[in-house]
Amino acid sequence: MASRYLFLILILWLVSFFSPVWAQEDQPLEINLSVKFNLKEHVLRGTMTTNLPNGKVVWFDLGQVVLRSVSLAGKAFEPEIEGNAFRVMALGHNRRLKINFVARFDPRQIRLSQGGEALSANAISPKGILLTGGWFPAPRALAIYRLTALVPHKFRAVAPADEIKVKRKKRGRFYRFRFEHPSEPPPLVAGPYHIADRNEGQTTVAVYTLSEDPSLAVLYLEKTIAYLRYYSEEIGPFPYQRLAVVESPYEVGYSFPGVILLGRRVMRLPFIPETSLPHEVLHQWLGCSVFVDETSGNWSEGLTSYLADHAMAEKKGEAAAYRHRLLVEYQSFAGEEGGALKDFKGRYDRLSKVIGYNKGAMFFHMLRRRLGEETFLEGIRRFWEGNLFRRASWDDLREALSEVSGQDLSAFFGQWLESRMVPRIKLSGALVTPKDSGFVLTFSIIQEGPIFRLRVPLKVLTEGEEETMLVDLTERRQVVNVDLTAKPRLLILDPDYDLLRYLADDEYPACLWRLLGAKGVGIVALAEDLEKARPLVDYLLDRGAVIIAPQRLTEFDLETMDLLFLRPQAALKGLFDTDVWAGHGLYLKIRKSPWSSGHFVALLLTESLETTRRLFPRLMHLGRYQEIHLGAGKRLLKEASVGKGHRLELVQEVPAVDISRLTSLSDILPRLARNRVVYLGEQHDEYAHHLTQLEVIRALVEQFGLKVAVGMEMFQQPYQKVLDDYLAGRIDELTFLKKTEYFKRWGMDFRLYKPILDYAREKRLPVVALNIPKEISEKVARQGLEALSPEERVWVPEDLDFSNEVYRARLKKVFEQHPEGDVKDFETFYQSQILWDEAMALAIVRYLKEHPDEVMAVIVGKGHVMYSAGIPDRVWRRLKVPYTILVMSSGERLEPGVADYVLYPAPAKAPAGVKLGVFLKETTKGLEIKGVAKESPAEKAGLKKEDIIVAADGQPVKTVADLRLILYGKKKGDKVEIEILRGQKKERVTVGPL
Repeated sequence: MASRYLFLILILWLVSFFSPVWAQEDQPLEINLSVKFNLKEHVLRGTMTTNLPNGKVVWFDLGQVVLRSVSLAGKAFEPEIEGNAFRVMALGHNRRLKINFVARFDPRQIRLSQGGEALSANAISPKGILLTGGWFPAPRALAIYRLTALVPHKFRAVAPADEIKVKRKKRGRFYRFRFEHPSEPPPLVAGPYHIADRNEGQTTVAVYTLSEDPSLAVLYLEKTIAYLRYYSEEIGPFPYQRLAVVESPYEVGYSFPGVILLGRRVMRLPFIPETSLPHEVLHQWLGCSVFVDETSGNWSEGLTSYLADHAMAEKKGEAAAYRHRLLVEYQSFAGEEGGALKDFKGRYDRLSKVIGYNKGAMFFHMLRRRLGEETFLEGIRRFWEGNLFRRASWDDLREALSEVSGQDLSAFFGQWLESRMVPRIKLSGALVTPKDSGFVLTFSIIQEGPIFRLRVPLKVLTEGEEETMLVDLTERRQVVNVDLTAKPRLLILDPDYDLLRYLADDEYPACLWRLLGAKGVGIVALAEDLEKARPLVDYLLDRGAVIIAPQRLTEFDLETMDLLFLRPQAALKGLFDTDVWAGHGLYLKIRKSPWSSGHFVALLLTESLETTRRLFPRLMHLGRYQEIHLGAGKRLLKEASVGKGHRLELVQEVPAVDISRLTSLSDILPRLARNRVVYLGEQHDEYAHHLTQLEVIRALVEQFGLKVAVGMEMFQQPYQKVLDDYLAGRIDELTFLKKTEYFKRWGMDFRLYKPILDYAREKRLPVVALNIPKEISEKVARQGLEALSPEERVWVPEDLDFSNEVYRARLKKVFEQHPEGDVKDFETFYQSQILWDEAMALAIVRYLKEHPDEVMAVIVGKGHVMYSAGIPDRVWRRLKVPYTILVMSSGERLEPGVADYVLYPAPAKAPAGVKLGVFLKETTKGLEIKGVAKESPAEKAGLKKEDIIVAADGQPVKTVADLRLILYGKKKGDKVEIEILRGQKKERVTVGPL
């Protein structure tokens, strides 16, 4: 009898080599699992039984278990282990397979990722049980699992179940989980849980927390139920009778059928209920009831990211920003190599993540735009219903969507699933030409690298208008002609980031993702700095980073590498403001390299190695931010902002002026008098401009009898009382200049504006200080609006408008033409300019509302009023009163729309002031002389380079403004007594006649 049985087993194994693997569409296995635990030894012992299908091979993966015994039809045998799995086939009526197994899961052996997540999430200890995969011999096909487990009395257990039965026994609680749906191998979790639950229709929703936290439990109950309702309407009824959201002692984020695991720290982050939770709930439909056929790639993560994470951003009106972040992260980690969606199986590292999640989400966004909202969702419903409780492939998804839409989507799926690369497209050769009824815009769209079939979104901005269009691109270069009624100024490709593509340099912000994704970054540091930043340094070294000693840093390195500095260097002067760090916590900022296009430069400052180790896991989750300050009670997270889309400023035709139609200022004055606001845009240092402004003001007052107020950019609002006192004659000119800190806060020679102030004083005209404090605008220019304290924010109007893209493009061009300034970030510069415009506009509006019978002549730099974009539009938004814009020309390019009138005043020389003839630098000791002009009064008086001026005419001198104020009171031929430090000795020198 025994020999006959052995012969039968031999036949079974020989046949198994030529038999097909058991197909998933057959009746699923019914697996009975029974486990018990030795918590102190971190051990589980279990038994698995099942009836095998007749005459078909079944594979079992062993995971991390050790087999104690295996029997088939009651007879023991030794399976042949192949690649940590074995196969078996049974014939006849008795096909019962029984496996006894043991496994040990010590929590100390759990491996963590660099971001702090658990890479292997099996643990058994007196604190709890967490089993998520590989904890029992599991069949490779979907199966129906019935699980029993004995756990300590103080523990509560959870696993996928439609019904849970619990019995109290002497040795603990005996749990029986009934789950009648085919699924992948289930998890088992147990611990000292507190349970809160509610019924939602036929579904019980439960929240398991490791500590009693009613508010957290209620939050997750309410949010989970809301998402269940939402996705039940979007896709179909929730497929299970129970859904448990379970707190894990380790940082995981998993969805299993009917069970969601979230790490303890993650679960308490305030944004998780709005981000990770809807993602994991949606997986109950996509991945946990329709399972992934990974032989053809994983569609689940991309589709879930799109229908959950993207959908939540869309509800907040932030969908375009979310897609931009997807592309930035993808480009940072995938680079030129990329990866094919069809090859994505699961998330193993940052590269696999951005391929499956980011690239996948963008694929589904493009598909939804192609099919339309209703058709796309109907296709997803059809796919879900047709593949419920089975494994599904990309082909199954394509067939469902093709069937619903009536379109053959083979080419679309093939293009985006097969290619490792993504499109690289740019705009080129734009030209604007006039025609009878408007303009023709001609430009090229160019594909670099692989050629894709694309539907490219475009936006054309004209003065005050915009036009959107879609262009089908099938070639390497395609010329496009667009008829327009208004003159175009800016062309934007993909303004809302609807395409999966590489970003152009102007769209690709400097942020932490770029540092984390960089290969071969240069780390400029001393040995002690490297040790303090060791976790990040080791991460970058694993990605090919090189260490550069500061003294060995070369110009070639600056021009060819991404660089991370671990302490301030001379090369970084003006790039980073390290005052915000002050030696506490961890500070990191990344900027685009000023030395090389396409590269970045970063500065990391950390208090200690302990600080870096503690904060490094948090840092790994903050990739979207450009500036980060953590620890020591600090939390600064600043995201780099960029203009939407790839932009191209348009070439304009050469303007011409019909000289025969030129008019004069006197001809247009009657038209000016009909407006409540007359903007007089100036070049600050042109005396002729100020004389023309005075001429306009005088005409409005004396010729037309208007009550005129003069608004002036040159004076700041906190000094309005001083300005009023001067105009009323209560203080003299020098007192006025001193108390308004004119030479410190504006700096232009006061003689340029003196005729206007003299006239206002003579005619008792109110002069309105329009500007905000210089400290506020300069701080925003360097650090951004977020850097302002609550006290400083009182100067910020509530309704800042950043929407004028043409104005933004013009300011960016100005910014790029002046790189020598100490403001290196265009975004903060742009915020400062908008704040400047809005604050002055608000000051104008307030005055006009309070004085409805007056008009205002506004004296500002012409950049604030040209094209109406700076101040005029912002006044109009708040108070719709008629206005006229006059711009004084200094030889700039003449363009339509720049102003209502452009004036060309004859050159005029300002009254001369007196000068010492020295070049000065402000120091803590006084004003250091850096140079002396030849034949100047200073040279004649014997002043020398490196002398330090400490006083003039007996008055202390600490700033250039102090000295300018003293000299302003002098006239030609006067003398001034200068007190200097020469070495360690004080001397007095008489300078003059001036």
